Amino acid sequence: MCDFFKYAGGIIFGAAVGCGFGLASFWLQRRWIAQGDFHVVIDDLIAKLHNLTRLGDPSKPSVSFQAEDKFLEESIPVLIVAARRVRRHITEEDRRNLDAALADYKEYRTKYHGMTGRCKIALEGQPEFAEAIHAKLEKIDECISNRLVPS
Repeated sequence: MCDFFKYAGGIIFGAAVGCGFGLASFWLQRRWIAQGDFHVVIDDLIAKLHNLTRLGDPSKPSVSFQAEDKFLEESIPVLIVAARRVRRHITEEDRRNLDAALADYKEYRTKYHGMTGRCKIALEGQPEFAEAIHAKLEKIDECISNRLVPS
């Protein structure tokens, strides 16, 4: 009878350990997928920004700033959705950094909107629109680290 309990106890312990490793790997996989999707969204936006900059005509600034403003308007909801998907998989500090970076991005959109915004950029000596947006997107991307487990 005692041998039976030893044998059954070993099976139950093995099943519990296997289940624990399975749940941990499932959780880590979901975390990696969410972070990977977030980084893909940022990389896609940066690629669109570079394409927009490359196709822009410096002799027609009115067309360029309209396309840039449209890019900003379309990118904000995409960033918000990506941030919501990754939010449960990051630490509280990363959430605060991400929220601050997104708020800075939205503020830049409202402050430097349209042709008057481009004039403000020139008068204040700020970096060009595409450079500033690229830097802000990189900052948002850096908020989500690729650490294995949150610390």
